[in-house]
This record gives sequence, structure tokens and C-alpha cells, in this order.
Amino acid sequence: MYGFKVVSAEAVGRTLKPAYTVVSNKYYFDYLYEQVLVGKVFYKGFGGIADFIDTQVVDRTVNFVGWTGRNFGKAPAMIQDGQVQVYGIAISVGLIVIVAAYWVWG
Repeated sequence: MYGFKVVSAEAVGRTLKPAYTVVSNKYYFDYLYEQVLVGKVFYKGFGGIADFIDTQVVDRTVNFVGWTGRNFGKAPAMIQDGQVQVYGIAISVGLIVIVAAYWVWG
């Protein structure tokens, strides 16, 4: 058909239109792969699950950790005054309490 030009490809295409359409569209495997497998299964299936896990689990966990640190850090931040001498006294008193507790109960 192509080498000897006995029959033209256009004539065969017109005569066998449905078969020519199926073969020229590669048996619709590209459509099946792109629209069904990739579009519906991968993007909507796996992508939807990954999006749900990201927004509902990961983001909420990270936001909760940030909220916890921000809110529980307010009380100790109010105690800080920048006086190194006060910090030294607090450390000394803490050490004395620990050593006294060790002597009494240790």
C-alpha cells in the first residue's frame, strides 16, 4: 500500500472508517492511560488521599505544636527580666533545694 502504491491509504481509510479510527487512535490506550488511570485513579485517588493527610494530619499537628509553644511560653516569658543576678540567685536556690532533698531523702 505504501511501497508499491497499488491501493491508496486514503481509500482504505474511507472504506474501513471504524477500524481505521481505532487503529489511528492507537486502540485508545493513550486516552485510557491519561484520562482513567492517571486522571481518575492517581490524581483523584492517591492525590486526594495525600492531600487529606497533608491538610488534616500534618498541618494540624504542626499548627498544634506551634500553638502549644506560643501559649505555654507566655508564662515563663513574663518571669524573665534580663537581670543576670536574679538568674544566678534562682540557680543557687534550686541547687540548695536539690542538695537538701538529696540529704534528707537520698
